[in-house]
Amino acid sequence: MAISNEDIQLSNQLLVEAKKNFDAEKFYNTVALCEKALRLHPNNIQCNLLMGLAHLNLGTFYTEWDLNDSIMACKYFRRVIELDSKNVEAYLYCGIAIYRLGNNFKLAIEYLDKCLELDSQNATAYFYRSKIYSELGDAQQAKKDFDTAISINPEFLEV
Repeated sequence: MAISNEDIQLSNQLLVEAKKNFDAEKFYNTVALCEKALRLHPNNIQCNLLMGLAHLNLGTFYTEWDLNDSIMACKYFRRVIELDSKNVEAYLYCGIAIYRLGNNFKLAIEYLDKCLELDSQNATAYFYRSKIYSELGDAQQAKKDFDTAISINPEFLEV
């Protein structure tokens, strides 16, 4: 079924509102607006990415980490990857969401590796990969990745 130009336009308007809510840390509102936008235009990459980010942030800001939010975040990040296999942010955030799930560090590393394959200067990917290697007991690789993260972005020393 073809999507009308009117639906695409309305979806984009909802996305603008969703971004405003996201920036204001109103993540539940962001999710509601993205749901409406995605019903109109399911292949909207930016909306899928924002929906994933909203779910990724829900547990961080409002409650104890909720596994359902992490699972939902992964769903939307994977959808972005289906639509754009070179989307660095989707690989990064999917890796972070999987890391937060805590049950598949190998898969989280695979997503972060893909992120770094596409953007070798992504300090955040090195930082999270460092955290994973630390939890896996690989102190040498954890230190190497952490040192790379801070060489790219010294702000990681403050984390």
